[in-house]
Amino acid sequence: MPSARRADRAHFEIRSLRAEIERYGCLIVVGTSVRDVRSDGVTASGPPSTTWIVPSLRYPTTAAASKCSASFCRRRTVGAVEQLPEEIAQHYEEEIDEGLRITEGFGQLELVRTQEVIRPHLSGGPLSIIDIGGGTGAHAAWLAEDGHAVHVIDPVPRHVKNARELSNRHRQITAEVGDARQLRADDETFDAAVVLGPLYHLTDREERLTALREARRVVRPGGKLFVAAVSRFASLFYGLAREFLFDPNFRRIVEGDLADGQHRNPERRPHWFTTAYFHHPGELRHEAEAAELDVIGVVGVEGLAGWLPHLAARWTDPHGREAILYAAQAIEDEPTLLGLSAHLILIAQRPPNG
Repeated sequence: MPSARRADRAHFEIRSLRAEIERYGCLIVVGTSVRDVRSDGVTASGPPSTTWIVPSLRYPTTAAASKCSASFCRRRTVGAVEQLPEEIAQHYEEEIDEGLRITEGFGQLELVRTQEVIRPHLSGGPLSIIDIGGGTGAHAAWLAEDGHAVHVIDPVPRHVKNARELSNRHRQITAEVGDARQLRADDETFDAAVVLGPLYHLTDREERLTALREARRVVRPGGKLFVAAVSRFASLFYGLAREFLFDPNFRRIVEGDLADGQHRNPERRPHWFTTAYFHHPGELRHEAEAAELDVIGVVGVEGLAGWLPHLAARWTDPHGREAILYAAQAIEDEPTLLGLSAHLILIAQRPPNG
């Protein structure tokens, strides 16, 4: 990644932290880029850090020191936000607009189905929701429009900036750069958590369990958690639908995916995704249970329609859209067909007494 882009990323983080000083009374020093720390902010100089945030020092500010609780500051100084692997960062920063992917055209099928899965479990008035791996805020937007207060966590600074810009008098959205494996929030802070992305790119099982346990920790007892995963069979169906499967190189990728779920795109071919882990439907449930979550269910999101691009024309027609959604709804929790969907969503809750 060019050094100028790394510098912009580091400088964005420095600017974004100023807004947190008055709110929390704490300032986390950003890497080696920080030259000066003052009560009204920081001034950056020198080379950017190799990590996005190095919370090694804490400075209570004069105006807001009384608001800085010891427990909050300890939580914010537990460690660094790790830099994304370069190929994953490049995928989201240069190859794809993750927000537009599910908010335009037939890509809306994933968004609408995700709403259908999550909304029935968010009753009981406006909730505080943490959106872990929330990207540019595509899901935070509709959750906030439903009346919930949403806090987005994402490792990509540009995504965080875009998510913050969605906030207005009708949508209460805040956002920060962060790591799903080490959240800064205090225990039992939120009513619910949506984790619709981090498990895609945590290729080690223990790291996925860590992310699930962190989401559990920051949700209040009895709170719901919604966790997304990519199906083990996604590249097989995608390759057939897009005819990539006839390319021997893509065929080898698919064979690896089916064998162990470890998806790799070593040549960084466009449209072949990036470093990821693809779950078997039963495996997602087992990981949630290992993280001490009470599993309510696992559902398929798109169904067969997600692999049929010719249905895009039908999606623009209300009757066609209804039929496509019906097809996905009809098999969403059929155990033998869960892996047919590109994406899976697990619905769970933190045990009421745990």
